Amino acid sequence: MRHRKLLGSVAVILVLAVGATVLVFGAGEPEIEEFPTRDIEFIVMYGAGGSADQFARAIQPGLEEALGVSVVVRNVTGGGGAVGFTEALTAAADGYTITIPNNALFTLQGLGHVDFSYDDFDTIARAIVEDYVLTAGGPSGIESLEEFVEYAKANPGEVEIGHAGVGSSTHIASVAMVDFLDLDVEFVPFDGGAASTTAAMGGHVHAVVQHPAEIISGVEGGDLIPLASMGDAPPVAFPDIPTMKDEGFDLSIVQWRGIGLPKGVDEEIHEIYLDAIRQAVERDDFRNAIEEGMLATIDPIFGLADTMAFMDHMAGIFVPIAEAFAD
Repeated sequence: MRHRKLLGSVAVILVLAVGATVLVFGAGEPEIEEFPTRDIEFIVMYGAGGSADQFARAIQPGLEEALGVSVVVRNVTGGGGAVGFTEALTAAADGYTITIPNNALFTLQGLGHVDFSYDDFDTIARAIVEDYVLTAGGPSGIESLEEFVEYAKANPGEVEIGHAGVGSSTHIASVAMVDFLDLDVEFVPFDGGAASTTAAMGGHVHAVVQHPAEIISGVEGGDLIPLASMGDAPPVAFPDIPTMKDEGFDLSIVQWRGIGLPKGVDEEIHEIYLDAIRQAVERDDFRNAIEEGMLATIDPIFGLADTMAFMDHMAGIFVPIAEAFAD
């Protein structure tokens, strides 16, 4: 009888060892086994060369050094980011799949293009921000935010603001800004950010809301005038322009890139990632890629609670506006 009981105990231990690979049994409480022990898949939900892809490849070396394994960037495109986000969300919650949450999560949710919400991910960090900059076309003759507001109020319905397409991040940010400033303007969609920026340079619209990388050449050539940033501080590329807050408008909206995992990944793995992200964003090569290559700002938020609080704020702006443009 004692022999049979011992065999049963061994069988239970073997089943537990096989069925719970994240646990190591020994003296005391179960512990997370060493992580990571194999390559990590980094899903980028847009094509190569875009901002999300640039961010992924900028932070990749730092994550690899800190984690001690390869971080394999894979571009999974389609549906304005929906395909890549869905693949990341449905991956095993074992820590071996990460992705890049940003404002697209809110617009996809609001437009009804996905059957998940932004808080279905465990977004553990914000790493960088790309400011939305209200930018006037040179032909408009507008040179300050005050002039823009005064002109729009004096000419209701006449000011035209270009954007990168209905439901795009710059479209939603433009609507949020106009609503906040209580202006009556026309929104003009274009096929992408470059087309909307070119339209402003040529005088076909009065202004655009764009990121610094999209407008830098036009500003340097004198064809575009940056009026104000919607972020909490002036962007790296335009340190002398005011923020909306500087001008007396308590508006804070930014595009951003962070690190997210499928919900349910163990908190100890979260902490391993957070330590790696902290190390990665301090590297000179990361700073150069972000500030000089993307003209973005390194502005981290670390930890699930604080990052989700930021996302709740952004969702409160983006989701309702996107819902208004849903099919």
